[in-house]
Amino acid sequence: MLSVSLSLDPIVPIDNHHPPLRIYSKVQRIFNTLPHKIEFFNFKKVNFIDIIYELNKINWSLTFLNLDINTAVNKFNSICHEVLLKHVPIVTYNYNSFPIWFNKELRLLIKEKKRAHFKYKQSNHVSDYFTFSNLRLQCKQLSRSCYINFISKTQLSLVSKPKQFWKFINDRKQLNTFPKVMFLNNKTAQDGLNISNLFAEHFSSAYSHICPSTDDLKVTIADCIDLSKIDITVQEVFLALEKCKLNSSPGPDGIPEIVLSQCRYALTLPLHYLFSLSLSSGTFPDLWKSSYVQPVFKNGDRSNIINYRPISIMSSIPKLLESILLPKLNFSFSKYIIPQQFGFRPHTSTSSNLVAYHKYLMDVIEKGGQVDAIYTDISKAFDTINHAVLIRKLELMGVNNLMLKWFSSYISCRSQKVRLHGYVSNNISIPSGVPQGGHISPLLFILYMNDVGLVFKHAQFSMFADDLKLFYNINSLDDGSKLQDDFDNFKAWCYNNGLQVNINKCNSISFYRNKSPFNIAYYSDNYLLPKVDSIKDLGVIFSSSLSFTAHIQSITIKASRSLGFIIRNTRDFNNIVSLKILYFALVRSVLEYCSILWNPYQLVWINKIERVQNKFLRFINTKIPNNCIIIDHCYEPLRRLVNINSLSSRRLYFDVIFIYKILHGTIKDSFLLSQINLSVPTFNSRSRPTFHIPSHKTLYGFFSPINRALVSCNNLQNKFDIFHSSQKALQNNIFSF
Repeated sequence: MLSVSLSLDPIVPIDNHHPPLRIYSKVQRIFNTLPHKIEFFNFKKVNFIDIIYELNKINWSLTFLNLDINTAVNKFNSICHEVLLKHVPIVTYNYNSFPIWFNKELRLLIKEKKRAHFKYKQSNHVSDYFTFSNLRLQCKQLSRSCYINFISKTQLSLVSKPKQFWKFINDRKQLNTFPKVMFLNNKTAQDGLNISNLFAEHFSSAYSHICPSTDDLKVTIADCIDLSKIDITVQEVFLALEKCKLNSSPGPDGIPEIVLSQCRYALTLPLHYLFSLSLSSGTFPDLWKSSYVQPVFKNGDRSNIINYRPISIMSSIPKLLESILLPKLNFSFSKYIIPQQFGFRPHTSTSSNLVAYHKYLMDVIEKGGQVDAIYTDISKAFDTINHAVLIRKLELMGVNNLMLKWFSSYISCRSQKVRLHGYVSNNISIPSGVPQGGHISPLLFILYMNDVGLVFKHAQFSMFADDLKLFYNINSLDDGSKLQDDFDNFKAWCYNNGLQVNINKCNSISFYRNKSPFNIAYYSDNYLLPKVDSIKDLGVIFSSSLSFTAHIQSITIKASRSLGFIIRNTRDFNNIVSLKILYFALVRSVLEYCSILWNPYQLVWINKIERVQNKFLRFINTKIPNNCIIIDHCYEPLRRLVNINSLSSRRLYFDVIFIYKILHGTIKDSFLLSQINLSVPTFNSRSRPTFHIPSHKTLYGFFSPINRALVSCNNLQNKFDIFHSSQKALQNNIFSF
């Protein structure tokens, strides 16, 4: 918190041109933090060949003979633990208050310096002071040397050890610790176990105990979905194990990914047997249903548990099974999912959602019309999915009995524990929701929401997972009543499906450019929905006039903050590659997100975005031995030197590649595809554009996303063939100008 006011009691004489200010800043620091209590397997000193040899000696067929799936999984887990305990040492995490770059020699020297300082304070002798002063000088010199060595290794670790590099960056972005005393409402906890239990109590409050009726449920699928032929091959299990990361942090089953990856030749057959047995028996093992929850700080007071959100950590083996099943399930269900759903589906994205939505708005506004939209929000949507309703919907879709039984087993009887610095809370039962962190969970969620479109009689709607917006062309006050009716129908649908609309986060907005818009109020029962002039939709700020100036201002401010973070924390870096990757990841990604939608055509906004990159270019220029001289604010020679393209040329590339992806099926959207029309010339001419560009009466209509992208494709048609060139060829041609 920061406040600035005029000082009433200045300590220096007042200057009329420089008035005295009183600046109050509240800086929150945690001096007393929760200690760590962590024991873990140390895989840095392990010979995996010995573990593989030990696992290969086991006769898995005999081990699993006549065992049900739960017993077989427990048996497999206990055998793996016995082998790991035999070959992998267990170490205890020791919290180190020294900076990460301090080596053992420096830590010992600092302790010796502290003893010398204490001795000098006791004796007050000059000789003791000289001893302390000499040790202090040695500490400073050695500390600087250690820091330089650490920075040098960190820069070079980006390729060999990227996890170490990003840990260095993330540790400077956020404070990954917890206060020793935390509270939830009127309850206070002062030790790790009680704090973790308070977190468990808070996170468990998100789940729903509502049991809606399943008698009147309707679905849009008439054909049966036969999932009885879904099976898993040995090769699929091996390939999935091969893709496992070398992550040594285990889930609740205690088997980390690094073991699955390194021992894949020994574990493929037993895991294939367990996966097949799970599907054939229609049972998801109980051991795989538990998960850990890690609290992550959002904002506000770190001592308040309400200011944290949960991140679920599942075991590696069930996630492996889900990763194999997901493509098969997507293939079976994808053609039945409504086209208005853009979330968690292959070949869709936030960009395709927003461009299709913007196209509808622009077509109405350019004709002088008005579109009213209501943005909805569902409270804890993933956590409040009712299991009985979900299973009933899958049954009505035609899912066969065995797979229906497996889905029912997958979502039911789950539990979780909060893990905090090694402290583990009591077990929490999960009565609702789909498992967070699972690969299949997003698919189950959008299947749950799939029939929502049946309740809308008038309005158009668009969804990205649980983010749903209703919009309707308003030509009279009666049209507003129709939009209101559909919003009421949506609330009723949520109630019947065990979901709750968060009215406090619902807003309405009118899109128009005419001089006499309809001012219509929308209600939720007796609550007036706030009417806003701008709203953030999937990360992009829409204004009522469909101008994106507010969005451009927002992203340039956010990108400038991230760039400031990079400059402050990498002053000692001299590796150009590391600095560029940091800039691409933290700054340029912000400036380019969904640029197909808001790509500006006014020079003032183009230059405003480019200035952020120019600041980074000036910073990186100081790291180059023979730095480039910038003349008349021309950054082109410097961009070529460090191989960074201008942001305007990259936005041009994103425009062209968006059309390319629609034509080649990478983006699958029938509405967007229908907006791309080939040009059929009625007479011979020297210029034959590839795409037909519709006529527009307004400048903002001409520069709308699809129209602007098609114009760019026509302008570049002599450089490449958009129908036959590869994506890499398009990139090379655009950035070679």
